[in-house]
Amino acid sequence: MNPLRNRLLLIGLLLALGGALWWTIRSRLQARRAAVLQQEALAAHLQDLAASDRAKFGTLRSELDELRRTAAATSGRSTDPVRDEREPDPEARWAAPPEHLPDWNPASPYVWIPKSVLPSFPIEPFTDGGALASGLESVLAVDPDREKALTVALSRLLAAARERESEGVMLSTEHLPGIADRPGDKLTVVVPGQTDDGARLRTEAEQALRQSLGEARTDLLIHWGKRWLEEQFGNPAAEPKVYSVLRHPNDTYALSIKTSASWMSVDGSQTFIDYVPFHLRAWFTPLQPSSAPAAKSGP
Repeated sequence: MNPLRNRLLLIGLLLALGGALWWTIRSRLQARRAAVLQQEALAAHLQDLAASDRAKFGTLRSELDELRRTAAATSGRSTDPVRDEREPDPEARWAAPPEHLPDWNPASPYVWIPKSVLPSFPIEPFTDGGALASGLESVLAVDPDREKALTVALSRLLAAARERESEGVMLSTEHLPGIADRPGDKLTVVVPGQTDDGARLRTEAEQALRQSLGEARTDLLIHWGKRWLEEQFGNPAAEPKVYSVLRHPNDTYALSIKTSASWMSVDGSQTFIDYVPFHLRAWFTPLQPSSAPAAKSGP
């Protein structure tokens, strides 16, 4: 064979392969460029949409602010019957919270306040029977079934605590000053500050509150009801509570009550028993008139 011809064929073959490779690379580059241009166009479109949405949001926010200002400045319902049909609930306009707390709007039947100020309110959260004070169930959003179950649990624990307290009462011959040095029949009882059973029952009461209401509402009730809880279940740091009663020769009474933090006295009244908790009244039966109704618990 002719060597020159072979060389020419080889060169032609190499040129053909190079052209095919160049065409393939060029096609791929063009495809990638087209994809990049398409993505850039999509990104530009999305940016336009985002800008449009931001503008709409700004407009809606301005309208909402205007509505809030109008609601704060007006009282009474709208005179537009069509609008009233769309808003059958006349209190719906008060549903949106104000921009700043606390908020007092003279036209609104509601007051917006942050929860953080609630502990500063002087509230007695419980009744003598262990129920939540009237209206407090609405403030704390306690449903009726939960409130009923909680009242049953607390009432049971209160009854047990009062029974244990009555069992721990002691008679004393050391009458309080103002009673000891005056003529007449005297009786003094000493109530312990807190028994082991009282501490256990208080723990059970707090557990019942947490199981029913959760941590936040229970902490608030314990803060409000600190004095009530100590009165019902005792306080380990408190001195015993002392009741001294004197019956004067004319059948009127003097009573002094001493606690670790206070001293209270009354004199010249026809009765004293209203100042004594019901579960302790049987201890004072010897000084009560024979016609007085007997108490149900006591020594």
